[in-house]
Amino acid sequence: MPNLLTNQTTDTTSTAYDWQGGIGTFFAQGTFGTATVSLEASFDGGTTWIAVDDVSFTSAKASNFQLGNVKIRARVAGSGGGTSVTVGV
Repeated sequence: MPNLLTNQTTDTTSTAYDWQGGIGTFFAQGTFGTATVSLEASFDGGTTWIAVDDVSFTSAKASNFQLGNVKIRARVAGSGGGTSVTVGV
């Protein structure tokens, strides 16, 4: 799977991707400043998005997650001057 976001400097959500289920690793790297990066999942085809527990970062980090067959996306919130993050699965 490609990076969900690359060198992201502003608040945004990534394109939604189909996750076929199972264990994955979510990572974020770069300069965070005041930004928070999180993984979100949709269990209803992309209408409603919820945060995945324990997969929210304010600095470079990777974390494993396990989900069923859902849509996933990344969210960047609280970005400020100097934020430039790359996020992937």
